[in-house]
Amino acid sequence: MYVRRVNGKELTLRVSGKLWMRSLVMSDLETETEWAHLLGRGMAGPLKGSKLRPIAADMVTWGVWKKAHPQTTVM
Repeated sequence: MYVRRVNGKELTLRVSGKLWMRSLVMSDLETETEWAHLLGRGMAGPLKGSKLRPIAADMVTWGVWKKAHPQTTVM
């Protein structure tokens, strides 16, 4: 996951339908820059070479989550 703000401008990221090294390529609606999901770096377009700031996240099973956060409910 990445912060969507680059150079003070908030971007709307979307799936481009392309793959790079078997990984998702994102693009933004505002500049149509293509972003490497693995690296968070602009690959093509006006923001080429820019970097998205990563957001730390964990992937865990529901059981692990529920044990750590027993008050959690799901819809």
